[in-house]
Amino acid sequence: MASLTQKLRKGFGLRWGSIGIVVTLVDPDRTDIGLRRGDLIVQVNQKDVWLPDQLIAEYKAAKKAGRKELLLLVERVNGCRFRSADGRRCRAPGRFSASAGLGNNGPQ
Repeated sequence: MASLTQKLRKGFGLRWGSIGIVVTLVDPDRTDIGLRRGDLIVQVNQKDVWLPDQLIAEYKAAKKAGRKELLLLVERVNGCRFRSADGRRCRAPGRFSASAGLGNNGPQ
């Protein structure tokens, strides 16, 4: 995962003005999670996200509260969809790679 940058936007063909977290890699053994390389996660549990750390924080909060799923709003080239992500089958948050993109000040 990575914050959306101009380079990633252009490389994945994402629309101008989009803000979110880009799925940069997907484990080939985990196609069941419903995310593809180039997907843009726009919201997690109906909260806007633009940094991978925000997704990780939502994952940890859901786990602590005993919730078993996260609600993701995912943008693809052909539109947006809500997806339910089973938190029990996700990798531990520490295994996500977070790269700097927009910094800690949010979208600009």
